Amino acid sequence: MESLETFLSLSKCALTTRRILKERDFYLPNQKLDKILISPLILREGVYKLLKEFAQEISEIMVDCGSFLVQQGRIEYSELLKLIPEIYAKIEEARWYVLPDFIPVSSDDEISVDKKVNLTIKNALKFTEIYKSSHSFRLIPVVQGYRYEQFERCFELYSTLPIKRVGFGSFVTSGPSHGINSMSYSTIERLKNIISLANRYDLQVHVFGISSPIQLLLCGLFGITSVDSSAWNRIAGYGLIYLPFLRSFYVSAQGRKSTLFDIKKLKKICDSGWPDFVFISEQPIVKSMYVRSLHNWTVLRYMSNRISAPKNQDKIYIKKYSPRNFLLLEYALNCIKKSTIIRKATKSDTSAIMALAKAHIWELGYIRRTEIEEAIKRNHVIVAEALDKVVGFQEFRHLKRKPQTTLYHKAVSQRFRRFGIGTNLVDFVVDEAISLGQKKLIVKCAQGLEANKFHLKYGFKLKRIEEGKQRPINVYEMNLY
Repeated sequence: MESLETFLSLSKCALTTRRILKERDFYLPNQKLDKILISPLILREGVYKLLKEFAQEISEIMVDCGSFLVQQGRIEYSELLKLIPEIYAKIEEARWYVLPDFIPVSSDDEISVDKKVNLTIKNALKFTEIYKSSHSFRLIPVVQGYRYEQFERCFELYSTLPIKRVGFGSFVTSGPSHGINSMSYSTIERLKNIISLANRYDLQVHVFGISSPIQLLLCGLFGITSVDSSAWNRIAGYGLIYLPFLRSFYVSAQGRKSTLFDIKKLKKICDSGWPDFVFISEQPIVKSMYVRSLHNWTVLRYMSNRISAPKNQDKIYIKKYSPRNFLLLEYALNCIKKSTIIRKATKSDTSAIMALAKAHIWELGYIRRTEIEEAIKRNHVIVAEALDKVVGFQEFRHLKRKPQTTLYHKAVSQRFRRFGIGTNLVDFVVDEAISLGQKKLIVKCAQGLEANKFHLKYGFKLKRIEEGKQRPINVYEMNLY
């Protein structure tokens, strides 16, 4: 199953992180730190000792340049640029290094935003030139701006650099220091544009500053590769906890009795909606900020592995307990649906099709590249393209000696399940078969695969069962007239 890489931003104080890890060892000893983001400009020395101590359970470290301090008005942008060598030197073994960017804030006018975009690009190019020999393919330049033209300008120049991933964090900001990122309809449009450009230039995308489970889910739906979050720890100090797919809820806070939620009721919501989620004992969550942090960390980890379109049951819970997020989710799902097209495959699609085939080898078996290439030449492969990326394919063949069409290999990316893409692929073949005068559609499917349910739901009838090499094969037919 596909997942979304989630980097935990560590507290600037090592003692806080150690206390969270102590609770982790008691409640969830198998949960590892895995991917970590650090901001050397705010970290105390004890954190570096902690990183070395827990190095065996850390798979990747991302070094943030600290641009958020400029956004919050705590340092000047020119000062940040001077500090870059010191920042990068703090962790020489890191997997990723974020290049300095000049973050626009909600109060900026268009001229100010454009100026910040140009300075971001200029200094990304400058520091890549300085560090390309020692940090090649580990640098993350940041895409800034609010308009498509600004995003495109960043991608055009960044695509010439020795990089694999770009960063993005232009959310709507609020709070006294523009420190809280929130999702909006305009942010969703930006995510759509960013991932479409990234797919066009064959680059991955990292999103900064995720502050809720729904934001993580939306990033996953759009095909974002990785995200980071500091909110998991910060909001715990305010008495807040996440619930999967939903939002944050106050469970412990002085002076906020009117907004407190009964922890037992929240646990019941989880138990009924997501029974596989491990909910830590109620009272420790209410009493301990560190247990709340551990809980929030667990929610982010849980959500990272559930990045396909939500099931109907998930939507029911989101609509009931987080109606604003439900509207944002529906808007995002519609954006993706509207961007999806079905078309005939071309030679340039071969690598993307083979990548999908490899990811679904258990269902499809081994497929030779030459087989796909020959099928493409015969016009017998179609692809589903969403956000300028191939996310599904269907191989088929119109028989000439018989008025029938046979469906062969089909796969849809896990992230794009439940968008109706599988149905759209078969619809395309059906329409073409009818136009050619074919009378029947046939498909074979190994028993035990989810695809059997799909074919029955679509309208195929089970005609017979054949013996397969490893498992029985169901043979389905559907009359076109």
